Amino acid sequence: MNTKYKLVLVGQGGLFNQVKNQTEKMNLKDCVIFTGSVHNVPDYLLAMDMFVLPSYYEGQPFVVVEASASGLPIILSDKISRESDLTGKLEFVSSDPKAWV
Repeated sequence: MNTKYKLVLVGQGGLFNQVKNQTEKMNLKDCVIFTGSVHNVPDYLLAMDMFVLPSYYEGQPFVVVEASASGLPIILSDKISRESDLTGKLEFVSSDPKAWV
């Protein structure tokens, strides 16, 4: 496993504790940063190399607009509304987990 990469999970949704516990069970604690709820999302976006949203369901997520404004490359689940692509630069990927691997 290449440990030079970090996954930054910003926010605290309903599965926060479950994901955090699974990360520890899989011995990935050093590869994942859990921010919890924050008020400075743009600061985190500016520190990232890529924004990924592999959601099974999202309507029009505002975070995609924020990520687009930051200039990040963005990869989204094909379940996210195509109307999110305000820049014409978003990449939509099948929601099948194998496609994300």
